[in-house]
Amino acid sequence: MDLKQIELFLKAAEKKSFTRAAEELFVTQQLVSKRISELEKELGVLLFERTTKMVRLTEIGQLAYYKLSRNMLMMRQSIAELKEYSIAEMPKLRLGIYRGVRKAVSASVLEQIYTQVSAEDVELVIVEHVGDTKALDAGKQDLFFTFIDDVEKWEEYGCLPMKDSRHQAIVSCQHPWCGKGTISRADARKEVFRRIAVQTGTIGSNIYVQMPGRLCIEHENIHTVLAMVEMNRGFTILPADEELLDHYQVTAVELGFSVQHIRIAGLYQKDNENPALKRILAQEI
Repeated sequence: MDLKQIELFLKAAEKKSFTRAAEELFVTQQLVSKRISELEKELGVLLFERTTKMVRLTEIGQLAYYKLSRNMLMMRQSIAELKEYSIAEMPKLRLGIYRGVRKAVSASVLEQIYTQVSAEDVELVIVEHVGDTKALDAGKQDLFFTFIDDVEKWEEYGCLPMKDSRHQAIVSCQHPWCGKGTISRADARKEVFRRIAVQTGTIGSNIYVQMPGRLCIEHENIHTVLAMVEMNRGFTILPADEELLDHYQVTAVELGFSVQHIRIAGLYQKDNENPALKRILAQEI
């Protein structure tokens, strides 16, 4: 048992949802489910009753929530008191994330950043434009995550690349893959692949994956793509982001292979001396 497991358990109990707990803690729903299952196995008890629509605490889960929430509160108070005795407080990590990559960055990076810098010491701002580096240039931001499509455009900055952009195959709810679990590259090559051909607002072709399929059909609008997928006419691949799929009868299936077509990276000023940033740069993300 570790503090992260306890934090995930408490948040899921409060929200009655693994998905909403994941969103608030900037991690994936799969991570929340996995770590809570590990906690249940370690304790030898079932903490949640799970249904397709919600989760709720079992009787022993309610007791665990009561005891662990009290202990967590006492621990946070103790940490706050100890910080007051610090000779030099660690400066905050001022983090900007372009909203178009928020889900991918949250899932892949923030959970690792929080192992080096306390969440309380991170100032997080969602940036509206993909190339808005004004705060970075003015020294008001330490790290800015965005799409990296044009390397020359960003060569004046330091660059922290992401290794994992976490993609999912999006298929109709009637598709056989729904019950398959993880799909392979060989599976993907047998299907009709659909993608958008042009930039559409903040959703453009640069966030959709180009990969071999049995056939590639281009459309100019992501909603056309999802409507076709909904009718069980092919599939598409998107960064992990459930919000886009709420209005369609489609589902996300985990990929069993790595897709690196989407390039996301954190930009920073090369002369930035923030020790919190240096700790992040010393860690491989």
